[in-house]
Amino acid sequence: MRTARTLAILALYLTSGGCDESGPAAPRQPAAALPDGALLEVPVIDRPVVDTIGLLSTGERSHLDRKLRALREKTGAHMAVVLVSTTGDEPIEDFSMRVASAWQGGDAERDNGLLLTLAMEDRKVRLEVGYGLEGHIPDGAAGSITRGMRDALRAGRAADAIDGAIEAIGRRLPRLDPSFLDGGYLVRDTASIFTGFTVTVLASLTALFFAFAPWPRPTGAPREEPPRRRRKRPGRATYRPPPPPPRGGLAWALLAGTSLFIALLVSWLYANLEGLAHQEAFAYIGCTAILVPAARICDRKGRTLESAVHRWCFFVPLFLWLTLLLMPSAGMYLGSSEAVTLFALVGLLSVLVLAFVLAGLGLTGGGGGGGGTYRSSGGSSGSSSSSSSSSSSSSSSGSSGWSGGGGGFGGGGATSSW
Repeated sequence: MRTARTLAILALYLTSGGCDESGPAAPRQPAAALPDGALLEVPVIDRPVVDTIGLLSTGERSHLDRKLRALREKTGAHMAVVLVSTTGDEPIEDFSMRVASAWQGGDAERDNGLLLTLAMEDRKVRLEVGYGLEGHIPDGAAGSITRGMRDALRAGRAADAIDGAIEAIGRRLPRLDPSFLDGGYLVRDTASIFTGFTVTVLASLTALFFAFAPWPRPTGAPREEPPRRRRKRPGRATYRPPPPPPRGGLAWALLAGTSLFIALLVSWLYANLEGLAHQEAFAYIGCTAILVPAARICDRKGRTLESAVHRWCFFVPLFLWLTLLLMPSAGMYLGSSEAVTLFALVGLLSVLVLAFVLAGLGLTGGGGGGGGTYRSSGGSSGSSSSSSSSSSSSSSSGSSGWSGGGGGFGGGGATSSW
């Protein structure tokens, strides 16, 4: 009898879910299944990046934390990033404002807080701007920043999209202690079709200077004489182009030094919040390594033509064509998806350029000169991450954490979808 009573009590205990009279805990409902009128709970912002859905890896979170701390140290702006799955039936504008009001990021006197909210399932992003930063980031600029995140978000690269937004914000805000060493005067717009324009033009100017500058003749080099040609008409000499000047070791050393200096200049002009940029400098060096020998070959081949008109009709279109091919290639290496469109347009124009070269040379068949097509092997890279270590010291407002300092929001912002 006692055994049967024990078994009955054990069965009743198991079916009732233990000692808790309320029964087993109900599974957590997703935000999309919230009852009508219910609002998503506001996350507590106690660190730069609050990822409520675990989308970012540990390395990505650490990198974004360093970028946001560097932004605060250099500009004073207090920015946080919040990632949620969905805001449910509540518009992201209302949810973002509730989070910003509860957080109160920024200084109470300057209102220099920024909040970037991403609702991944809703495919929406919102940037809230504090009152004190509206002069530097108006609604139009905020919209441009959020729209610039679309390509990376559509590709599933949320960390790259957030990193690009932080960089774009950092370039619009003044430095607390402006310094010439900061750099960062140019912005790499990955949504632009002309992303590789600056580095390609600088490489083209370097190649032209090396090909046509009157370099001194190296010691002991024999003087080259142009081939003698029989006159076509009595008393009228044919055009004799001068021979290409030889290049000595000094010229090549000067080219290497000049290229290195320009590469450092490009890296400084495109510097990010954590230090000098790398991809732009590598793109310039790669374009220079292709254009310098190409300009030299085109110049040497052009000097064999009889008239200066034919020579320039040969050199200018061919060198311009190669430069235009390199521009979208450099843009694709720098992560611009729109550069593919420019590459296709240049391919169509190539037919017209080659036809112009053949007409200028007066040829009826055969090729008019060799030109290599450069294809970037890097593809679209992610955002450039500098290797410099950033200090996690106290912020400009004196707070050791990332809690708000009483800043006000509500003056502006922008929302985008992807």
